[in-house]
Amino acid sequence: MRSSGNMRRVKNNSKAPICASPLHAPQPALAPQTAQRPQQPPALSLTHFAASMSHEIRTPLNAIVGLAQLALNDDMPPATREHLQKIQRASSHLAMLMEDVLDFTHAQAGTLQLHQADFKLRPSLEASVDVIRQMCRSHGLDLFVQVAPELPKSLVGDAARLGQMLLNGAALMAQLAGEDDRVELGVRMASRSADDLLLVFELRRAGVLLPAREIARLLQGPGPGALPPQRDVGFGLALCGQLAALMGGELGIDSEAGEGTALWFTARLRLAAAAGAEVAEFDGPPEAIAGLRVLVVEDDLLAREVLTQLLELAQVRVRAAAHGAEALAALQADPAGCDLVLMDIQMPVMDGLEATRRIRADARWAALPVIALTGNVLEKDRADCWAAGASDFLSKPVDAGKLWSALAHWAPGSRTPA
Repeated sequence: MRSSGNMRRVKNNSKAPICASPLHAPQPALAPQTAQRPQQPPALSLTHFAASMSHEIRTPLNAIVGLAQLALNDDMPPATREHLQKIQRASSHLAMLMEDVLDFTHAQAGTLQLHQADFKLRPSLEASVDVIRQMCRSHGLDLFVQVAPELPKSLVGDAARLGQMLLNGAALMAQLAGEDDRVELGVRMASRSADDLLLVFELRRAGVLLPAREIARLLQGPGPGALPPQRDVGFGLALCGQLAALMGGELGIDSEAGEGTALWFTARLRLAAAAGAEVAEFDGPPEAIAGLRVLVVEDDLLAREVLTQLLELAQVRVRAAAHGAEALAALQADPAGCDLVLMDIQMPVMDGLEATRRIRADARWAALPVIALTGNVLEKDRADCWAAGASDFLSKPVDAGKLWSALAHWAPGSRTPA
């Protein structure tokens, strides 16, 4: 990623900013045959349905991502490798679509929340840039990136949502018809205090000019209670506006002759504490986890096999269980034979939350690291995992690099400080 101090300035008098407020679905009257049932707001019903579908879709998606990652470790012709890499990118795009749908339903219900955590700014940006560059190439465009060099390394905020906003904005900008051949992405700091800073993210097309009516249409987004037929009519921007507002910022579009069109958003983020070392990140299996004894608890057979193969690739010794009761039985059979547990949450017989609570209730395993694995990605789901006693949380589809990092962090004797 190229860094430069020569950033294009985002105008403060933007003509079309958007600060989103919760979207509320209309409350239709109950049909006569359902009059005796407990009333529930339609927006909340849609939210619960979307959350359930998100979990169901993430389970096979997790297998697709994991199998592609495993296959990329083998020798193969360049064309086959390229196909697998495209599968990975398409899977990442599908995961992003699921996030958008889930967030949209929460916006309708007024329950959209952020997950605040420490994150490294540049690696987070680079992950988004990789996807955006492929997106631009598919439209015959190059991507030019400028990141102000004075930006801090670590911040506190919702890194995943920032990436989601960048991808949604880039998807729109790449689709616009114009005479130019590139998209410019810029990130700079607008202001800074002792505790936080205001970042400006800008995506620009120099050869595109939009009329005011089109800008207003894009920023207005879909009407209350309506799911849009296509993502390129403001659906993604409606989410960006919601998220920017939650981050103490706003979103807007500028379009001027000679300057082109710029989509921008701002976000206020806290500065990360300087104390403590950062958790190491790995592109491949680190030596520190070789020989680690891991209990994989996952009810989906394919997901369990993929996790097992990924771990064995790192020379991890794996035992597997199909649900919480089997996991407890495995621990009872060999109380000292496990260094770490990878625990799925939604399982039959005994779910991961109950299994984690029982593990924590036994003094022999009070300090045993338990990493929750789940397709449920809401803040409440994370809180439930922490309350049950989970040590860490990985969302599906599980990224191999994040898996290596979590294992290295929690491995006995080689744990990196948080």
